[in-house]
Amino acid sequence: MDAEWDDYQWQLAQYEKQHGVVTNVNSSKYPGGTLAVDVGTMHMVFAYKKLQDKKAEIVVTRQGARYSFCGIGTTQEDVLVGQGAMEQYFELP
Repeated sequence: MDAEWDDYQWQLAQYEKQHGVVTNVNSSKYPGGTLAVDVGTMHMVFAYKKLQDKKAEIVVTRQGARYSFCGIGTTQEDVLVGQGAMEQYFELP
């Protein structure tokens, strides 16, 4: 199982390099709390509540949006998720 995970991590890193994806994952950013996902028909929203807080806060995307498009699109080479899928939906008939 560890070898499969290492292989997955390597493939993900190669994909990110190839497509210019920048990930800044800090595992300590959301320690000890609850992540909520509200999946609607067209959009989804993520919220996070720390243990000591009384209110949850909406997680903002890299593009500054408070919600994500809930869709998947495909091209000859890739699978598009979220904003990329929505752009493809409106660009192609």
